[in-house]
Amino acid sequence: MIAPVRTVTPQAPVRTELRVALDLARDLPQLTDPMRAEYHASAALTEAAVSVSSTAWVEELPPGTLVKPDRRRKPGLTGPRAMRFDGSTEHELWTGLADAIVAAAETGPDVVVDVATLTGAQVVALGRRVSAAMSNDDALRERLVRVATEAGEQLWPMPLPPELRASLDSPVADIANIGERFGGMLVAGLFLAEFVGTRPTADADDDEQRIPWAHLDIAGPAFNGGSPHGYTPTGGTGVMVRSLTRLLEDVARNGA
Repeated sequence: MIAPVRTVTPQAPVRTELRVALDLARDLPQLTDPMRAEYHASAALTEAAVSVSSTAWVEELPPGTLVKPDRRRKPGLTGPRAMRFDGSTEHELWTGLADAIVAAAETGPDVVVDVATLTGAQVVALGRRVSAAMSNDDALRERLVRVATEAGEQLWPMPLPPELRASLDSPVADIANIGERFGGMLVAGLFLAEFVGTRPTADADDDEQRIPWAHLDIAGPAFNGGSPHGYTPTGGTGVMVRSLTRLLEDVARNGA
């Protein structure tokens, strides 16, 4: 049984905004099991996000109905213009999640954390019980791994190798949303990192700094198709709810 969420009263005002971007699989009869997994993951994570700040939702539809040209790079949002290259629902979600990250960063929050069942490569690399953490900030990534361990969830730190970034280059767009197949989970993280905004800094030598951001890929752990284990049921697992709650408690106590 999952313990009730505790209320933590900050010792001092906390201005941190932690924004969580989620992807939602639409509940259609032709949904595949992986898409149902994303539906369960998004629904569960909403419980953690409701008390945080805001959520962003993205439809995932079967091929043939997923392309909606009017929904690429929403008006008023800044950042690279991503160009779609294939009919994969996975890569369509890359651009939708990028939109969510841009929107989350618009108010200049202290931290942006996105959680998504984003790549099949995550399952290949880490299996069905270990989620992946990628970040543009080493301290944030280490903090997320620590609070996940405290919450009883498995979260493994992963790199963002700069040499893989070239596979996202495009001759006709600022960035492509499909790249190197090997290391695909890391390539997806590098794609998302391009959309993280900046905020003003007090440093006289640096007018702006990149907002600390982390990407949690929960593709494998989001859905348990086998027998229950520990507090994890069969079906949607709600993975990372405990970790995000623990992160919020940690921020309330210690600041961003």
